[in-house]
Amino acid sequence: MTKSVVHSRLDQLDERFIRRRIRLVQRIDLTTTRIESLKAKLNDLLRAYVNFPLKIGPGHSVFRVRKHREDERDIDLTNVRGIYPNAKYLTRFGRANRPGQPIYYFAADEGIALNEVKPSTDDVVTILECKPMLNASPVLIQIGIHQMADQHRARIGGDFPELAVRISELFENDASAIRKHKMISEFITEEFLRIVDDEEDHVYKLTIAIAELLLSFGSDFDPIVEPVDGLTYPSLASEQMNANMAFLPDAFHRIYRPFAAKRLTIEGPITKARDGGEIHGFTYDDERLSKAIADNGDITW
Repeated sequence: MTKSVVHSRLDQLDERFIRRRIRLVQRIDLTTTRIESLKAKLNDLLRAYVNFPLKIGPGHSVFRVRKHREDERDIDLTNVRGIYPNAKYLTRFGRANRPGQPIYYFAADEGIALNEVKPSTDDVVTILECKPMLNASPVLIQIGIHQMADQHRARIGGDFPELAVRISELFENDASAIRKHKMISEFITEEFLRIVDDEEDHVYKLTIAIAELLLSFGSDFDPIVEPVDGLTYPSLASEQMNANMAFLPDAFHRIYRPFAAKRLTIEGPITKARDGGEIHGFTYDDERLSKAIADNGDITW
């Protein structure tokens, strides 16, 4: 997407329109509205938004946790299909998925993956570690990752300049365009990272609309031309520098392969001091490690 296209899309939207449209969307009754209706109202805003997707370096593992059902407490899961999302069990809205529509949610750290499923004492869980195939690197649309990095005084983006510098250069220091882009960016980040109670899952209709639009634009984002494989965003279960990932299923299977599994019984929560703050985790017992995972996903324990 060239600079002229970026400018033309933002030029068609004045700040007053952007502000009104954001207020309109935020006031919609999400219990009754349809996701397609939300996407129609968001399309012009998100079309004028520029994202700098992150390309995750090769070799980095990702983790997913599955709680065992009561009838599974004393058994080992025998295939990774029991850990991957299953459409028939997806009966509620998720942050990026509709009911019955799998999105592969993973975390960059097994501790964060555990936090995401909120295990209770005596819960039995299985943690799946997946690794990218040789030289495979997912391309992920980032939501709030740069803001998290700034908060923790970390650097994101490899050899690229800081995000603010890249945005300024892209818009050729056009103050109006930069302000409008910031308004849209802050709206996307605020809504997508909203904490939602389990019984309020209809609120996810708005985040699903945002995710589906961003993913549908694919290579429309400047400056890369590669299709995107999913989204990455800060872990809401952690105050540390860490991220969750939501992969499109086909992209996940193209990039990743299951590497190892671990079965645990949760003893209870634990808090540790780290880097001037606290990290929240769990103590556990009865750790059981897989011996191998076959190409068809069968797990040998």
